[in-house]
Amino acid sequence: MISIAGFIIVALILGLFVLILLIVIHLLLSKTISPITKTVVGLFLIIAVLLSGYLFVLLRSTPPAQAISDVLDITDASGELSIRSIRMPEPAYVDGKGTIEKFYMSNVKVDVANNSGQEVCLGLEYYADSGSIGPYSPGVSMGAKIVAVHPNWAGVLRFPLRHPRFIAGSYVRLTLAICQRPESKVSSLPPGSEILFKKKYNMVSEQQPPNKRIERTR
Repeated sequence: MISIAGFIIVALILGLFVLILLIVIHLLLSKTISPITKTVVGLFLIIAVLLSGYLFVLLRSTPPAQAISDVLDITDASGELSIRSIRMPEPAYVDGKGTIEKFYMSNVKVDVANNSGQEVCLGLEYYADSGSIGPYSPGVSMGAKIVAVHPNWAGVLRFPLRHPRFIAGSYVRLTLAICQRPESKVSSLPPGSEILFKKKYNMVSEQQPPNKRIERTR
């Protein structure tokens, strides 16, 4: 649900848009403005409307984001902690937090096994880029979490990933590392962490204009 502040912001933006439109109409109807100026203003308004419609069509035709599913065979320096897979389902976009730009939550699932008799701290750092269509981009997000893996334990660890809506050219970069102590919420992995894995996953491929999608055949 949108908060009262969100309604106020949306109302202000719509009011500004209406004000600009009224100013343009006034200029076009004014008798003190030269015909050349009116023509330039009219062309600018037409281009703005066509560009907005074009961006709207591209957004509506954006394919859904892909899931992450990667089978791994990674061990730490001691050879006791192993990482067997990393997965994240397709974003559902059911509930989002924010007013104009919403951010959603997904879970990155990491299948690990700690074969040692000591606790090990595994951290996951993410950087999510929403991509862009023309000048529009929902934004980026980043964060990290470090959890304790108990001795002689194997299973799936869940790391929250806060991200904007993924559009053309979006990606998620994930980094796994051995850390000194658990941290529920940090902006990045601490210096000196033992990096085990780092990979960029494309969420939505680059989107081409409709007239360039058809390949010519000879």
